[in-house]
Amino acid sequence: MEDNIIQPLAKTVEHGTSAIDKFMGIIKNRSDLKYNRELKEIEKTSLRETIDIIENANIPIVYNKDGLGIINPQMQRLLERTSNRLKAQEILKQVNIENVLEKTQMVLEENKKNGDDTASEEPINNDFLTQFINGAGEISDQDMQQMWAKLLAGEIKQPQSFSLRTLSKLKTMTTNEAKLFERIVPYIIGNEYIVRNEELLGNFNVTYIDLLCLQDCGIVSLEGATKNYHDGANILYNNLISILKYKKDSAGLNNPKLSVGVYVLTNFGKEINRLVNKSFDNKFFIKFMQGLKEKNSESFNITCHNVIEINANTVKYQEGIDILENYK
Repeated sequence: MEDNIIQPLAKTVEHGTSAIDKFMGIIKNRSDLKYNRELKEIEKTSLRETIDIIENANIPIVYNKDGLGIINPQMQRLLERTSNRLKAQEILKQVNIENVLEKTQMVLEENKKNGDDTASEEPINNDFLTQFINGAGEISDQDMQQMWAKLLAGEIKQPQSFSLRTLSKLKTMTTNEAKLFERIVPYIIGNEYIVRNEELLGNFNVTYIDLLCLQDCGIVSLEGATKNYHDGANILYNNLISILKYKKDSAGLNNPKLSVGVYVLTNFGKEINRLVNKSFDNKFFIKFMQGLKEKNSESFNITCHNVIEINANTVKYQEGIDILENYK
């Protein structure tokens, strides 16, 4: 059995300050991100009573010829309810923000346990942070809060990793849409595309309706696109790697490229793909490679191998064993 190495794969992470320290510095320096755990002590019953008062408000406002009339007992109660509503809204927003911050700290601490506590010394853009705070305040769902936490952790590690447009779109993404995307993640190749093959996708319970939903979310484009591969190209997927090599024809010429029909992920799709829980389906990838091999058998030799080791710049794989040869 032989080992083979492909270079390069990825660039080395730039070392900087501690991600945890950078996070705590942001909390300390932003007045709108005060980490007040006291809000966790708010009694749910009291908050519910306030909301009930807001929802049951039904007293008309009194006007006169000059506009708003003199405040009477009814008006006073209306103003009190308005104040209660605004307070309740802001409390809920602050609770949401602090839930996201707690989850962000947990993400960073988990990264630290895994030996990844470095962050760029570049500060987070103030416009980005302000929009993040405003958006996080509107998110009450625990799963979506986790995505926002991962996003902030990623931005702390390397500013400008996520765009303002991604923040805007993520704010309107529902839990069901996020779960659908998470279900589709195993069928994304290289954080770049989904194979445009309805039969193959259908065998793994991915329907065109699912893809339409992802398009509506702005995650994927269903316009016809083509991914071209050339001699020596490789496709890395989980712990597998496929190698594509030209075959010489009788005239000694090479086929210039191998083309694959694809649905391309948008920039938003690529960015949030880094926020969802990762999962893979090696069977899907092998079936995908088998289809490519059969379709391009006259011009390309396609093999698939188990990956032995991946580091910052190289992929080492088992060259002597082609998984496609005996896979059924």
